[in-house]
Amino acid sequence: MPAEVQQPQWQIWSVPKPMAQLFDKFPLVEHPAALLPATPNTPKHADQPTLYIYSTAIDSSAHSPSFDAECLKWQTALLLAGLPFNAVSSNRHASPTFTLPFLNEPLSGPLVYSSGILKWIQENPSANLAAYLDEKTQADATAFTSLIESKIHNAWIYTCFLEPKNYQAVALPWYTKATAWPVNLWIGRQIREEKRAEIEAKRTVNGEEIYADAAAAFAAIAAALGDDEWFFASREPTLLDATLFTYTHLILSSPLVQDGIRQIVRTHGNLVQHAKRVYDRCYRK
Repeated sequence: MPAEVQQPQWQIWSVPKPMAQLFDKFPLVEHPAALLPATPNTPKHADQPTLYIYSTAIDSSAHSPSFDAECLKWQTALLLAGLPFNAVSSNRHASPTFTLPFLNEPLSGPLVYSSGILKWIQENPSANLAAYLDEKTQADATAFTSLIESKIHNAWIYTCFLEPKNYQAVALPWYTKATAWPVNLWIGRQIREEKRAEIEAKRTVNGEEIYADAAAAFAAIAAALGDDEWFFASREPTLLDATLFTYTHLILSSPLVQDGIRQIVRTHGNLVQHAKRVYDRCYRK
């Protein structure tokens, strides 16, 4: 009589013991579902335009300032222009162009991206953002805006994304808060490299030189503002005021660990007071 064949101790749908022991060393972890950017908060006023921005506010509103420079600039410009709008917390995966901010007009109107928001403001008859500046003053405002968006913008990007401690403590949590680990690390690294490439397209990435350029730019802008409430002794704030506030507010209020750039801004008392004026006008609840 043939010897009885020893049957394996596992069935066809069970995991062999050696493999199970291996799996025990690397247990499956189920992360919470990431928030879907395509389903943002419902705007409180459906008849108003909606600005989609980066924001830490769970129930973001027009009066919760964005932590992203481009978003904050246009959010502040709309508020200074006196135009009613909703602000909704979002991220770039919700944008058709993979960038924020964008403005969505009510009743399924066309999307307006950051490059077109100024034109949208200017075409609005109820807006009051620097429509009264003369041609020469407009040219001066354009020159100072260019200075801010090159020298000071580079310094903010370097501070926030390329200073290692600031990246870990500030930028990474800001931009990947709704994303589970380890995907958040990959997204953060991707954004960081994009920001590095943005600077490299304009200049050498040298922190000492970048901060020196920013210091010179802040000094020139502080001299131009002088003791006036708004630039060019304007009756009302202009887009230049919104643009400067974008960076002074972020620099002064962000929880930076490496904060050399904050010390640069604080040497100009009029810039600190200007940031406070804009904040009080737009965001003080």
